[in-house]
Amino acid sequence: MRSNFQSTIATSQFCLPVSVVLGVLSWLFLPVKDTYAWCEPDYGLWSFVPLSVQTGSLGLLSGIFFTSLVTYLMVEFCNAMVLLNTNSRMLSCTLIIIMSLSLCLHRLQPSHVVMLASLISFFALFSSYQNESPELSFVAHLTISAASLVCPKIIMLTPFIFLVQLYVNCLSFRTFFASLMAIIVPYWFFFVCAVCKDDIGMFTDFFRVMVDFSVPDYSVVMTEQWLMGLNIVVFFVAGCVNYLFTTSKSRTRQRMVFNTFMMHGLISLLLFLVMPNCVNVIMGMLAIDASILCGRFWVLSNNRFTHVFFVILGLFSLVILSVTVNM
Repeated sequence: MRSNFQSTIATSQFCLPVSVVLGVLSWLFLPVKDTYAWCEPDYGLWSFVPLSVQTGSLGLLSGIFFTSLVTYLMVEFCNAMVLLNTNSRMLSCTLIIIMSLSLCLHRLQPSHVVMLASLISFFALFSSYQNESPELSFVAHLTISAASLVCPKIIMLTPFIFLVQLYVNCLSFRTFFASLMAIIVPYWFFFVCAVCKDDIGMFTDFFRVMVDFSVPDYSVVMTEQWLMGLNIVVFFVAGCVNYLFTTSKSRTRQRMVFNTFMMHGLISLLLFLVMPNCVNVIMGMLAIDASILCGRFWVLSNNRFTHVFFVILGLFSLVILSVTVNM
């Protein structure tokens, strides 16, 4: 095995275009079931999205569109935050690979909205590093609050966003009250719409779902979802372990970003324990965390062990994909 095998792939200018082509092919030709359903009461206003947009060919095309938006935003985020000390698109490529392997995330669903909102929120948060900007704090919380309209329990991430604000030194009285306003605004519009439709019950039912934490029912998670989720977790854990052993390779501000995404991933796993019925949304969030940490792994670690692990992880992912396709 050539000593630069892994780094050649990770730093190649063709890495992103090839990943995009492979990703599109997987979306178009791999069989995707329409039975990856979710419990509608737990997904708020998503019930108003026409079923025709979520299933069939239109559902796949919509999924490609939203995944493309998330990938583009990931490229811009990595460039703006200078997450790597070398020219590489591996973080975005890893996201494409993970999404391509996760067949249950191919069709349009709430997970795509939450992924897009999460990345925008983190973009605003880290852009406000040591900058008490009410505007950026407003955007960071507004996107999460808006995403909670299609997955109400995602609002539980709000305390974590406040902690990140403290971590990046951008929390003050002004930014705190701007954040509170951002959290309220989507619900205020939702309330107005409910009143205009003369259906205030829709509004109250939404909040009833938000605070309803019944005994978790893991039987709602399909076998294919367990396998695809396991694949994402392996990517995430590999990235975390490598990061903890190689933190010195990243500068202070870079470490703040990686630490935040590592904590966000751990929180996502905890959320799965209490709300398994939102498994697809949690898989989407964890895919972002895994792609950032594992992408860093591939770019900054280059030795015989990582070369072997690179191949083993690839084979493991292909086995998981093969099993899920044939189930």
